[in-house]
Amino acid sequence: MCVCVRAYVCVFVRAFVCVFVYVCLHFLQRTIDEMQHQEVDFQAQMKEQCEDYKELLSEKMARDMEIAAYRSGWSAVFVCLFV
Repeated sequence: MCVCVRAYVCVFVRAFVCVFVYVCLHFLQRTIDEMQHQEVDFQAQMKEQCEDYKELLSEKMARDMEIAAYRSGWSAVFVCLFV
């Protein structure tokens, strides 16, 4: 193969590799951006679910206290305190 052709092939291969690497890096960066966006969404969902859980737990504890007061005969006192 002629030295001149070899030089052109080397230049072509280098250009191809550079374009390939650029495309791969662009794809990876886009994937990273999407995953970061998903992470923010998941954190917001977890925060909302945690707040819902705390609210439900508070309601459950109030009902448990009400049931315990009723069973022990303190239902009248309990009603007077929370009405």
